[in-house]
Amino acid sequence: MFYVMQDGQLSDDALAESGISLLLAGTDTSGQGSTAALVMVALFPEVMEKLRLEQEKIIAQHGTSFTLAVLDDMVYADAVIKEALRLAPPAAAAMRQTLVDMQICDKFIPAGTLLWLSTLTSQNFTDPSLKPSGLKTLTPQTLNTLSESWRHIDLN
Repeated sequence: MFYVMQDGQLSDDALAESGISLLLAGTDTSGQGSTAALVMVALFPEVMEKLRLEQEKIIAQHGTSFTLAVLDDMVYADAVIKEALRLAPPAAAAMRQTLVDMQICDKFIPAGTLLWLSTLTSQNFTDPSLKPSGLKTLTPQTLNTLSESWRHIDLN
């Protein structure tokens, strides 16, 4: 979707279409990510057991309320979700067009260039410590590596 703003404003139709697109896109990717995580957990009973034990410990410690402190203590569940998203990203790639000339990793990219950004290959094949090995191999070292690799990178 591409809309032209007039007087700095979008029309009501353009706003409605954008809102609906965002809602549907978010639903689709959340559904795909959740499905991938559930399928992967189902394939590895030992991972399911570790998740169950972690949840029992958290309920014993925090009760049944759901707070940010509870989420912070779900270290293994967080790692399982991140690993599932790494192995099966809901959006495997995105296309962007550069607005200005830029330099990335010693490569000159002129304004107007279409870039294909692959989340699948960048998460699975660029860091040798994160082989596409799956949930079965989650160790404290892997958890730490995952935690370090899931950071916002400011390209400005």
